[in-house]
Amino acid sequence: MGAYDFQLLGALTSWWIFSYVIRNTIFRNNKKKSSWIYSAIILIVVGPVMNGIGGADGGVFSIEDALLQIFVGLFYIVVFIIYSLIGNSTVESTDFGNDHKEMGGRIFLVVTSVIVYGLFALIAFFSVREIQTNKNLFDFNPTTNNISESQEVRRALLETIEEINKTTPTMLDKVTRLDKTYLSGYDLMDFNYKYTIIDYDSPARSYSFDKFNKDMISRMCATENYKFIFEGGVSYNYVYHDNSGSEINRVRVDKKICNN
Repeated sequence: MGAYDFQLLGALTSWWIFSYVIRNTIFRNNKKKSSWIYSAIILIVVGPVMNGIGGADGGVFSIEDALLQIFVGLFYIVVFIIYSLIGNSTVESTDFGNDHKEMGGRIFLVVTSVIVYGLFALIAFFSVREIQTNKNLFDFNPTTNNISESQEVRRALLETIEEINKTTPTMLDKVTRLDKTYLSGYDLMDFNYKYTIIDYDSPARSYSFDKFNKDMISRMCATENYKFIFEGGVSYNYVYHDNSGSEINRVRVDKKICNN
């Protein structure tokens, strides 16, 4: 199975779980089969938006991730419509309605609901933060008008990433570990470096990234090789994390930033 196959399988599984929880919480006393459709409609409204923002990862809103969610949502809506049209339009009882007194079932629903709605809240929080901090989120202008040129640049970037990732994770110095590189963005022209500062939480060290970020941007914007790369539509994101995986610093360098 390829990466897209796993992504599709994950989307199908998560949609089923989320639909099940919404149906058995918000609509738990609704015995109409159509309540499954209502659950899927709620998800198809919020799912693509959240996934598109999450897939941006510092770049542009991920249309591919959003479209995948729409596709899966429409698939389940069709399935639920077919289900509601077969036989009676209602069921004798819902899994967790008021007519069910079994304690085990209620505990299961409460635990599952806490997990699912907790994920909703977490994703919503990070989506809002991404909207507030990512100035490029809804910049859908292509980085280059030459399609064949974009493909060549992308191919070169992928080859570079493949070579770098053969040796990752690797320590660049005593405290900085390069974990991986990857492409993101609407046209896959954002080159991302993911780092970990292994002693960031050490009481003996104190980090301030303001000067570091400004110096990096100034140095890259003044380098002829990078100027040429930026003109080709490539952007660089340098993302730093602590040992727990929390983001502690992000530097973005592209043509627009260099021209400001």
